[in-house]
Parts: sequence; C-alpha cells; structure tokens
Amino acid sequence: MDIQEIYDENVAQDFAQIFTSCYGANHPILAIHAEDYKVYAVSSNKKAYIIGSKQRKKGGKVEELQLSSKLLQFNSGDTFSFYLEDGGSLFCWGENSNGELGLGHCQTIQIPTLWKLNNIEIPYRLIRSKGKRTFVISQNGEGLYWPSFQEGQNYFCPFPTFFGIPSQKISYVSCSYHFAILVCENGQLFSFGSQNSEGELGLGDQLPRYTPSLIEDLVKMNEVVAAAECGYKHVICLTTRGKVYT
Repeated sequence: MDIQEIYDENVAQDFAQIFTSCYGANHPILAIHAEDYKVYAVSSNKKAYIIGSKQRKKGGKVEELQLSSKLLQFNSGDTFSFYLEDGGSLFCWGENSNGELGLGHCQTIQIPTLWKLNNIEIPYRLIRSKGKRTFVISQNGEGLYWPSFQEGQNYFCPFPTFFGIPSQKISYVSCSYHFAILVCENGQLFSFGSQNSEGELGLGDQLPRYTPSLIEDLVKMNEVVAAAECGYKHVICLTTRGKVYT
C-alpha cells in the first residue's frame, strides 16, 4: 500500500501534517495532527476491517475515527488495531480468528469497541502489539497480554493472561512476535516468551520462558535500566549510567 492507494481528497491536506503512524501487515492506522487530534484508519486493498467499510477491489479507504476524548496511544498488529484514550479507556477492532483482540471469543470486530476485562473497565497507560499479540500495562503497573505463550506454535487462547511481577510495578513493555521484555519502575529488566533460539531473552540459555524472568546479569553489574526495545530476535537497552547493552 502506498499513499496513492489511500489518497482521499477530503483528508489529503491533513496528510502533510502526519506526525506519527502505526501499521500491521493489513491493518494500518494513521494519526494526523491539524489544529486538534484527528485519527484516520486505512483499510487495505485485500481486507476491510475499518469502521464497517465495504471491501474494495482496488485501493484502500480512509475513514476518520470518532474519539470520545483525546488520543493517548495506538498500536496495530498484523490485522487488528487498538487505541488508548486519555483517561485509560482501551478500544479494539479487526480480525480476531486467533483471539487477537483478547475478548474471549474469535469473532471479527468491524468497529472500535471498548475493551473490558471480565466486563470491568480498567484504566491503562501503555499498549504494544506485534503480529498476533498485544500487551497492555494498567495504570497500577500490572500487565496483561493475549493470545498467551504456550508450548506448541498452533496454540492460541483468546483470553487475557496476567504477567505481573511480585512486589514490582511494570513501567514499560516492548514485544516481538514471540517474546517480550518488561522494564519495572525500579529499573530491573524481565523477559519471557516462546522464542529464545538465539538467546533473545538474555537469560544465558536458549530455553523458552512462559512467565517473566529477571535478567540477572544487569543486576550483577549494578545497572538500572532506563529504556529497552526489542526487534525480531534482538534486544537493546539503555541504563541510567548511559550504557547500552544488546
């Protein structure tokens, strides 16, 4: 998909003011800033999961999302999207055949829908998606993700799984397709996931972890992690002393 495919004369003037964007394999979303926040979702030329829009034979379709409050964050997986409003409300829509939306079922959602855990709305502060998975951090520092990591590549659970760390609050999460890293408020770094064939988890072996494990080497060096990000099979982190580890 290129800009010609998603061109819409009604919003073309705003595309010159794009300040951030996010996209999956077939489910891009664009945030546009003009005088106020405007958020546009773009349907692909193969699948139309956007705001009830009909599938088109050629090109994509641009539609503005109607937000109830200011946009805080948004993220897209391969075929779905989430956005987080100021105040912590989380919304989702898109393909859901493998439980990508964490709603407890596998039905595709065509329009942005308020995401709730067991019908309880919890305020969130961070969301990250990659491939088929999504990770969220609540405002009290607890973590949830879905579909869960389990033995066997074909296993998916549409229900969210907690990944809290005892006596710690999570401040940040970064995820790849099959693993994730967590930064805690005290600067400790944890990792977990079903993929560790190249030592992606930084734990000194090649074994998968299905619950978060502390990366002890950084603790032994008295390092406090300030930021961390992961790629496909790679992790990089910055410490408060200005050192970079990978």
